[in-house]
Amino acid sequence: MDAILGTWKADKSTFENAKAFLDAASVPEEHRKDLSEREMEITYSKEGEQLKCVVKVTNSPVAKEKTYTIDIGQEKDIESVEGIKMKAKVDWDGSKFVENYTTAEGAEFATTREITGDTMKVTSTTKGVTMSQIWRKS
Repeated sequence: MDAILGTWKADKSTFENAKAFLDAASVPEEHRKDLSEREMEITYSKEGEQLKCVVKVTNSPVAKEKTYTIDIGQEKDIESVEGIKMKAKVDWDGSKFVENYTTAEGAEFATTREITGDTMKVTSTTKGVTMSQIWRKS
């Protein structure tokens, strides 16, 4: 689980199936360009039994920097970098992080984060449609 600690940057060139995922998630057209062009960085650190996660988006007029405290296995109310309120639960299955989210409107999606060396594969699924992206440790 400690393999996630450190700073990770999204490799935009590795996005797979993003358009179909955004369609399934009903993301409005006016937000798609912002989402696809974001320069993102996530830093994970450990604070006792909790993980601290700082999400930075350096080039978005919509997304704000957010800090999250993660208690493995516990559901929490959170707000996304875009200000969307949702419930979130993060689990560790022994080899990857499994995250489940439900928005206030009832939309559900799941994300896994699987780390191999300095590479993290992030896979998100909603309504049976999956997209993936590689993040690199910096």
